Amino acid sequence: MQKIIKIGAFIIIFIFIWTKVFNILWMDRYAINDYYKEPKNSIDVVYIGHSNVYMLFNPTIAYDIFGYKTGLVAVPGMPFIATKNFLIEAQKTQNPKLYIIDISKLATVYGDSDIRWTVDSMNMSLNRMQTVKLLLDHATFETEDAINYYFSNFLYHNKWKEIKELNFNNNIYYKGFELSTKNAVTNKVEKYIWDEEVSPLSTELKDNLVDLINYIKENNLPVLFVASQRNYDKNEQKQINDAFQILAENNLEYLNFNTYEDFQLNGATDYYNKNHANVFGSMKYTLYFGNYLKEHYNLPNQKAQKVDSSWQEEYERMQKDFQKLTKKDFKKTLQSYQKQLGIKTE
Repeated sequence: MQKIIKIGAFIIIFIFIWTKVFNILWMDRYAINDYYKEPKNSIDVVYIGHSNVYMLFNPTIAYDIFGYKTGLVAVPGMPFIATKNFLIEAQKTQNPKLYIIDISKLATVYGDSDIRWTVDSMNMSLNRMQTVKLLLDHATFETEDAINYYFSNFLYHNKWKEIKELNFNNNIYYKGFELSTKNAVTNKVEKYIWDEEVSPLSTELKDNLVDLINYIKENNLPVLFVASQRNYDKNEQKQINDAFQILAENNLEYLNFNTYEDFQLNGATDYYNKNHANVFGSMKYTLYFGNYLKEHYNLPNQKAQKVDSSWQEEYERMQKDFQKLTKKDFKKTLQSYQKQLGIKTE
């Protein structure tokens, strides 16, 4: 009996140590790492999705202008079918006033790298294991041995040999936001026309969306779905339209930023590449969407109550980096966009 107890204790200790080490030595930290660092129940809005989220929405600006704190639960290439798992992950430490779910990659086929990025971003947990299984079960390509995804850090990345400073000092994100000053002229230079036709989702996609909707309703979660601005092909647009109809039938709120007459990013100046905004596009998006959230949801102004030093410091660091990289005055640039969009500062 004592031998069994010792073996059991060893296994428990090993799993505990493995989990802690894994959570330091993962592939890359991504925006979600800043979310993991936030104090429990301190976030007002949780924004879930792929790279569009952390390239478009700047939580430090939303905090400074509107006063609420936004946590970005976002990783590169996150397949939409993993949304429920990330919703579960987000609830482990936060109980926000609102969850925002990016629906823009609903109809996008994911690949092996998307699985890697998605699961390697998560802390080791049962939810991570379930996410791996979900993505492998629905993969449309030949995958490696499953164990290489469950324990990827040691088995295929060998990151223990090349630990990055980033893993210990995550300083390329600003409360999850990634600042890019690159510019690529996209096909959005002309007025963007959204196709209003509807194409039915595949049975698999519809079942996944309905499962997510049922989870949201069963747990009474406040959720807003968003189709953020990027370059969609016609088929993607039509399938997202079908998703909107399903959301409407279930009395869930959604926004399609690609159809707004009074707000469109400039394809000549506001994009990092054809699907992602640069820092100028993100400033406009954060101001416009941030103000919408302020006007339509009961979000607190935490900054007015008490300035949080960690958020203030990240905002100031982001300003300095913006000015260093763009050679432009941050406050003047932001104020010009506020005036352009009619956003008033309290």
